[in-house]
Amino acid sequence: MTIKQSCQTGSAGTKRPANKNKKLPPHPNAQMEIASVLWFLTDPPETARKVAPRSPERGASRKVTPFLVLVLQCTIGYGRISYNSIMWKTHSGPYTLRADQAHVWRVSCTSARAHLNAFQESLAEDERVRAARFHFEKGRENYVVARGVLRQLLGAYLAMPPAEVRLTYSAHGKPDLDTAHQSEFRFNLTHSGDMMLFAFARNARIGVDVERCRPDFDGQRIADRFFTEAESSALRAVHESKRVHAFTQQWTRKECFIKAHGEGLSYPLDTFSVLANEDETLCLDIRSVASDSLLWSIHDLQVGEEYAAALAVECADPNLNLFDWTSQE
Repeated sequence: MTIKQSCQTGSAGTKRPANKNKKLPPHPNAQMEIASVLWFLTDPPETARKVAPRSPERGASRKVTPFLVLVLQCTIGYGRISYNSIMWKTHSGPYTLRADQAHVWRVSCTSARAHLNAFQESLAEDERVRAARFHFEKGRENYVVARGVLRQLLGAYLAMPPAEVRLTYSAHGKPDLDTAHQSEFRFNLTHSGDMMLFAFARNARIGVDVERCRPDFDGQRIADRFFTEAESSALRAVHESKRVHAFTQQWTRKECFIKAHGEGLSYPLDTFSVLANEDETLCLDIRSVASDSLLWSIHDLQVGEEYAAALAVECADPNLNLFDWTSQE
């Protein structure tokens, strides 16, 4: 069965009704509201409540949350998305990345901060200038760690010293490899709390997002205003005790897809949906060009109890590898 067929039919192959979701009306303060959400989720307080992640196990005995039960009843798209049950592991061997693969690296800011001086030395002049502009030491150190680890990993993949990696930036500020490298590598990075994620692919756009769950944040209000009607309804049906993680997970699914496009907040959140059908297949529906949904896959990443994360890859079925970064990299 094709991806499109699997998302349009149930376990018995019955056709699903066409998508009749209506887009939410635009709000005059939409850009300001979304920007506030991004800031609010990026650096939550230390008192954030721990929310247990959804179990990655499959099978009839799997415990299904009320949110998942409702979401599995919704079929509104064609793209393929999966719940990820791949385990994180320590990297060994050469740094090779095939065209059908996607690599994600998980980094603890606290652990990586021990190499701050080495990371500082590897930065380009424009990165050092930007780091110096941070008013608070924590923000400055996190920036240096993020760029230092990124350069270290890119240098390993490209077989060159980290300091020799040359970066360029899009109109929206998304970093990319300079054309001088003549490389097919694409990458994206994200940071929240003590967690950083770095994602890599070849000849495919890629986006990753991690957010720390914040229990005092009204995610339903944001969903009602910016998500599709189906996504907002699904979240509203979640038990209040589970809604924080449910909203945060849904946000990362949408945010990683937007980040892969590199268009920032100019890509409206209500122009695509991420929901699941009865056979536990999550579906991506890009309303403007439905056929484009077939080109992408989105994966939930289990990164820690206090966090939600997701990955978007411009590849229908990538071979996903998850690595924990260590000081030996």
